[in-house]
Amino acid sequence: MRVTIVVLEKRQAEVKVRGLARIGFFAPFLPWYLLLAACNATGTVSADSVDNTTLAAHLPPNYRRIIAQEIGASPEYQRIDIKDPQISNPITQWGDILSGGTLASVCVQYRTQGILGGGVATDWFSFTKLKLNRPLHDIRSRRSVASISCNADRIYSPFPEIERRAG
Repeated sequence: MRVTIVVLEKRQAEVKVRGLARIGFFAPFLPWYLLLAACNATGTVSADSVDNTTLAAHLPPNYRRIIAQEIGASPEYQRIDIKDPQISNPITQWGDILSGGTLASVCVQYRTQGILGGGVATDWFSFTKLKLNRPLHDIRSRRSVASISCNADRIYSPFPEIERRAG
């Protein structure tokens, strides 16, 4: 009977070692997995008074002008017509983990006509601590995030500041 216990303990030890070896393989990558998961999270925070305070801490009062300047200065936006532009209500979202985990986001929607065709486009802009986040310098990146973040909970209003013809 004593031999049986020793064999079971030896098997359990082998299983534990194998399990740790598997965990050990993924352990160096764990911080990167968590960072990527945090950057991709787009859950909307509730709209109570605490949320309004958080929104005010991240969204500058002149955010419409900042977005219009960003669009006006970008060479990629110069190549397309922007018709019937609309801007969404700003909301707080979870993200930008290195700056506290919360950001304010705004979506801009417009009809476009370019060299290769047209359609409806939606771009995503985010602010942290009153500054525009600039990791998304090209239209494709802004539209990729917009496809996830600019959901039905947005309310749009006219944004004529960016309407123009390509040129």
